[in-house]
Amino acid sequence: MKSYIIGVDVGGTHIDAVLLKDGKVQEFLKRPYQRDMITESIQSILVQILSKLDVDEIERIQLSTTITTNTVAQKTGDKVDLILMSPGLKHDFSHLDAKIHYLDGYVNHQGEVVTEFDENALHKIEKNLAQTNNLGIIGKFSVRNSVHELKVKEYFRDKVNFITMGHKLSGKLNFKRRVETVYLNNYVYRMFLPFAREVQSTLRTLGVKTPVYILKADGGTILLDEAILKPVETIMSGPAASYMGMKALLSQSGDGILMDIGGTTTDVFFVVDGTPLFEPKGISIGSYKTLIRSIYSFSLPLGGDSKVVGNNGIYEFENRTGFAAGFGGDDPTVTDALVILGNMEAKAPEASFEAISKLDLSKNVELVALEVVGTFVENLRISIYKNIDLVNSRPRFTIKEVLENKQFEPTFIQTIGGPSLGLNPHLQNVFGLKVTSPKEYAFANALGAALSEPTAEVSIIANTRRGVVVVPEFSIERRIDRHYTLEDAIQLACDLLKIEDIDIVEASQYNMVSYFGTLEKNIRVVAQVKPRLIDEWRCD
Repeated sequence: MKSYIIGVDVGGTHIDAVLLKDGKVQEFLKRPYQRDMITESIQSILVQILSKLDVDEIERIQLSTTITTNTVAQKTGDKVDLILMSPGLKHDFSHLDAKIHYLDGYVNHQGEVVTEFDENALHKIEKNLAQTNNLGIIGKFSVRNSVHELKVKEYFRDKVNFITMGHKLSGKLNFKRRVETVYLNNYVYRMFLPFAREVQSTLRTLGVKTPVYILKADGGTILLDEAILKPVETIMSGPAASYMGMKALLSQSGDGILMDIGGTTTDVFFVVDGTPLFEPKGISIGSYKTLIRSIYSFSLPLGGDSKVVGNNGIYEFENRTGFAAGFGGDDPTVTDALVILGNMEAKAPEASFEAISKLDLSKNVELVALEVVGTFVENLRISIYKNIDLVNSRPRFTIKEVLENKQFEPTFIQTIGGPSLGLNPHLQNVFGLKVTSPKEYAFANALGAALSEPTAEVSIIANTRRGVVVVPEFSIERRIDRHYTLEDAIQLACDLLKIEDIDIVEASQYNMVSYFGTLEKNIRVVAQVKPRLIDEWRCD
């Protein structure tokens, strides 16, 4: 009987793994890693945990990964070719590392083909491609009718290694965001593919045939084979694992701040009545704005191993350079200050004292440590409340509703991550809110990876004048008659998602007059599966 689930989370400094059996934690592993050896480190921790099991008893393996996020942040992706079919005003895509080719051909907002493209133009584009590793194809209203994208893909099918069509990544209308989503999907593909293949190879070598899933930005999972075709879905996979772990361990209701305090950064989430805020249009990463569904979060460059720099009693925090001095590092860190204050333990506490004392030789070392931690927490507070002001100034989706006429007013903080217990009393003092951590604080991220279930979103677009209903995410186009209703579209969404507990995000209909004077309907339904935990999960 298959009863084991393995969750693996890649953080900023460590890889964590957790083994579950029948919804209970059996084992937890934590291992530091080097950023240029992420894949090898994941393989190593999988080998260690799998060596103790009968592989036939493994139900599934679920991973979070920083591969795609790091590729975007470090600008190490591929050059991309994009073919755009968009009449009228041209958008500015100069920030993309892409060669853009424009192709005539126009589908209007009703999904009707207005202008066919000249197929001879495809020969010219082929000769002018910057490379043949990848190609993105995006038509302005392709989610209403994908015929042009499909024709272009068919032409380039045997000429380019990897092709992304805009209508396959999202059913939402927003041409500029769709272009940037397709761009990122192609940009990160070459980095994600070997990672995925090496994980699969490791598992085959060990005789593991169980499904492997990857965390998505919305807190759900996607099969690894599917993620290879849509690697952009795995951007912000790590923060999603953090949130799902905290969701599983959340003991309070109401509005709250959730923090994952790591060695390098702190990821922050907001919950309203225990439900996460979502990005209404899609995730943004750096200068790129996408249509990828995502839990609202932000990352602050403040972690337990942030390097502390002192200047006449003023303390600033720089990016992590290594471990805290008390754990073998060279520079003073926030962790070292917490060691001095008795909030954390270190392997070499004398090294923490020496490092912190050098920040200001004129003061008692305990006072310096207190000032360092106080400044660190105050920096967190300022940044978090700036984001709260942002949330309250414009609508943000929760799973259930748009926040209208309601201010987000947090009443509690929950923290996870290595430094969290040491920082909690200082957070409570500065924020003036109750601060707690679950007992599983050290491996909540891996737990979130293990516990997450698949999620999905579908867009149903029906036009009785054209006589079709389209579902771009499923590549469905079916004939309908003029009696098709909004209720029929909602039922189709429910049938496709195959889950009872779904949210209807949008359900709209407007009437239009046909060419023959009859009244026709344009119907749009957007439905989504909520982020959820496996039914077997039991938290003591």
